[in-house]
Amino acid sequence: MTAGSPLTFPGSRTFAGWNKQFASIQPCILMAGHLRVVRVETLVRVRREMATDKLSHFLLDAIPHSGEISLTSLHQSVPITLAIVRSIVEKLEKVGLVRSGLSGFALTDSGRLARTSGTWPTLADERQSFHFLDLRPAAQPIFVKAEAWPMQSWPNAISPADVFGSGPIREALEQFGEWKRHCGFPEEVVEILDFDHTSDNQKWRRVTIAGAERLSAAIVGVDEDGRRHWRVLPTKSEGWNVGSLEPVIRLPFEAMPALTLDACRQSFCNWCRSRRISHEEASACLFHSVDGELRVTFPATITDLMRVLRDELTKVETWLTVDVSNYRFGIRARPA
Repeated sequence: MTAGSPLTFPGSRTFAGWNKQFASIQPCILMAGHLRVVRVETLVRVRREMATDKLSHFLLDAIPHSGEISLTSLHQSVPITLAIVRSIVEKLEKVGLVRSGLSGFALTDSGRLARTSGTWPTLADERQSFHFLDLRPAAQPIFVKAEAWPMQSWPNAISPADVFGSGPIREALEQFGEWKRHCGFPEEVVEILDFDHTSDNQKWRRVTIAGAERLSAAIVGVDEDGRRHWRVLPTKSEGWNVGSLEPVIRLPFEAMPALTLDACRQSFCNWCRSRRISHEEASACLFHSVDGELRVTFPATITDLMRVLRDELTKVETWLTVDVSNYRFGIRARPA
């Protein structure tokens, strides 16, 4: 994946502020990230419930439930001019509510349903857009109802080699109705009509188009219902400010990259170097991480600078940052 411009991330002060702001949901680990949301546009077949207008319904009532009726007999049974009757019958035949026979017109199954209920099901082909949260390689793309998410365009975030076709839409289409209702997948979509479908003379309509958008968010690890997962909290475009603590989506904990101890150690060493402490001195410490915190064990014999550093970690809330791909972890450093 490529990007048009370098990604920016919040600093340690933002993580310290988030830790206080999110206290009510008891965060166990904090992360900021730019999530890639892929918008896939393709041709689909949808089932629609169509309603009859009053005049068409009036004419359907005049056609026998079974058997045929001539246009002349139909005209004689209703107080409508022959030209209007002919026009309405032609329209009803075009939408599949009546059919032509040897001696006139007859209701189809859809026509009988429309006469009884005032509506009938029909199929239509139209282009629709679907959004997928692209977490590859950690997890497969996830369908999301993202039209209202505060996203920004992400030019060049999908390279020519990064194929993203209609496959994820097909997988979503095969899910049960309960899943579709829970995730917001349109239940009226019954078929994907891309190039894998039978060919026609308008192949251009079947072209699948994919584009990327970026959701900048605070990604908060929490323990709920006995399981750890991520809450994705959108941020404003500037300042990484979070409004609501209600997530736009919850993600499995394994869907995000892991924070390694080596990366934490390197971040600590970089932080020490800004305080004129050598890499060798910083590396003499022992480290272990506990739920987004880096516990630092200082050696028995330390220099005056290291002693000052230890006192600073004790008295001042210190946050380090670790970058992993499109994400930045915030970790709090404490003396063990």
